Amino acid sequence: MLLVLPFALALFAHAAPPNSMPTVAVFDFEAKDDASGELGAKVAESLFANLWTYPNLVLIERDKLREALRQEELPPTGGLSPDNAAKIGKLTGAEVLITGRVFTVGQDLVLAARVMDLQRRRVFGEVIHGALTAPVPDTAAGLARQIAAVLVDKGSIAVSGIGDVFDISFLDRIPQAVMQVRPSYPAKLRAARVSGQALVDFIVDTNGDVRNAFVASATAPEFGAAAVQAVIQWKFRPGQRGAVTVNTHMQVPIVFAIN
Repeated sequence: MLLVLPFALALFAHAAPPNSMPTVAVFDFEAKDDASGELGAKVAESLFANLWTYPNLVLIERDKLREALRQEELPPTGGLSPDNAAKIGKLTGAEVLITGRVFTVGQDLVLAARVMDLQRRRVFGEVIHGALTAPVPDTAAGLARQIAAVLVDKGSIAVSGIGDVFDISFLDRIPQAVMQVRPSYPAKLRAARVSGQALVDFIVDTNGDVRNAFVASATAPEFGAAAVQAVIQWKFRPGQRGAVTVNTHMQVPIVFAIN
C-alpha cells in the first residue's frame, strides 16, 4: 500500500522583522566525518550559490571573506567568538555571518547552520536533512530557503525566475491539491518488502504548478526519486494573501508501506 499525505507542511517556522538587503558572509562548514576534507567547503559554496539567487540578500565574495580570515588568523570555518565576529563583520562589511556543521545520521546528510545577525545581536540555527545520495546543492538549496526566510521581511523570499515565495503560515488561503499523481513504488524495494518515506520540498507557483522540487530527505534514494517524479506532476489551486494569488513554499511527506 502507498500512502500519500496530501497536507503539505511549512518549512519556515518564523519570519524576521524587516531588515532591507542584509549583507551575508558564508564560512566553510565543519565536516569532521569527511576524510577528504572537502565536504565542508563544498557545502559552503553550494549554500553561497543558492543564497546568491535571492535578490533581497547581498553576499560577500568568498575570496574577500578568506582574506579577512587570514588577516585575523582564523580558520576557514570561522571559530568565531563575539569579538572575532565583530572584527570579521567590520573587515568585510557583513551584517550576517553563517557558519555550520555537516554530518551524517543514518542515510541522511545533515546541514546545521549557525546564523549570527550582528545588527540585531541575535544568533539562530537552521537544520535540514537531505538524502545521503542526493546532490549537495539540492540539500543546500533547502537550507538557503530556510535562512533567507528568517533574514527577510513579510514572510517571503525572492527566488530567481519565480519571484516572491511565501511561507505558508502567512497565507489567507493555502494551496489546495486538485490533482495528485500517485508515486510508483520502486520495484526492487517492493520485491524486498522494504517500507520507507520521502520528504519533498517544492514551490507551488501562481499557476498552481510545482516548481523547484527536490528530495529534502528519504530513507532510500529510490523512494526520494519516485516521490519527486510524482510531485512534479501535481496540480494545485494556488495560495492567496488577501485576494492576491502568490507563490508558496511547501513540503509534503510521502510514506511507502507494504501491508
